[in-house]
Amino acid sequence: MVDSKDEKWLEKALKNCFSNSNGKSDKDAKLLEGFSMLVLNIAKNLQDDLAEAKALWQREPASRELKEKFDSLARRLFYLERYCREKIEHELS
Repeated sequence: MVDSKDEKWLEKALKNCFSNSNGKSDKDAKLLEGFSMLVLNIAKNLQDDLAEAKALWQREPASRELKEKFDSLARRLFYLERYCREKIEHELS
């Protein structure tokens, strides 16, 4: 689950990235906005999959396949979040 502090930080960073006052063209802003929406959608889907896997794992903790799925989803979500944060920080610098 996303921390509310992280949500506020992301919202502020994205608003800054989309602002024309920082020298970005409308085209750049639209590309960044589209990319951000895609990434946020992917992250949401991963979070949903992760919650599902976690619930199943709690009901069937002996399932090795389910644990592997849970671990894979957790890694994918972690790397997606890290990649997005790095891209946003790069845009803000």
